[in-house]
Amino acid sequence: MTTENKNNKINLFDIFYVFLKIGIVLVGGGYVILPLLNSEIVEKKRWMSYDDILDKYCLSQCIPGIIVANTALFVGYKLRGFLGAIAAIVGVTISAFITIISIANILSIIFNNIIINNIFDYVNLSVIVLILITLKDMFPKCIVDKTTFFLFVFCLYLILILKITPFVIIFISIFLGFIVSLIKKLKGVNKLQ
Repeated sequence: MTTENKNNKINLFDIFYVFLKIGIVLVGGGYVILPLLNSEIVEKKRWMSYDDILDKYCLSQCIPGIIVANTALFVGYKLRGFLGAIAAIVGVTISAFITIISIANILSIIFNNIIINNIFDYVNLSVIVLILITLKDMFPKCIVDKTTFFLFVFCLYLILILKITPFVIIFISIFLGFIVSLIKKLKGVNKLQ
């Protein structure tokens, strides 16, 4: 059964619950959501393909906002339309919201606790692993020809050597992507090779 045939049968609560589970363990920002989505939505539930998840993740980085919420929006929408998007966003954000509200008054105590600091140090190690998994998965999808490889190296140079902010790099990438697309269109090349 294809994803399109299953979409109307996916329960909204199931979408909410999957994204709630992701939201509970999501530490480290938007870059760690991809392996979690792959585990829950592709491997366990088989609601979408990994390529679909990767497309939604990449799209979520191209629009303003929080990567996690944007990704939940696109994936939820793909699964069940507007209501699926709402269920996914609420699910992925509610645990962080409740946690922040619950501990807001005792944050200074928590952050000065040596045990809590040690726990966060070890959690950060798992975040690095999840970011590396995301990099491994995205690299072959994004670096598809000499032009994209050059842009990758160029952006790396701008960030690491010239210390240009990521904000500027994103706009440079948008501009260069537009120029390359125009050149390829004029040459009659429809897709990246």
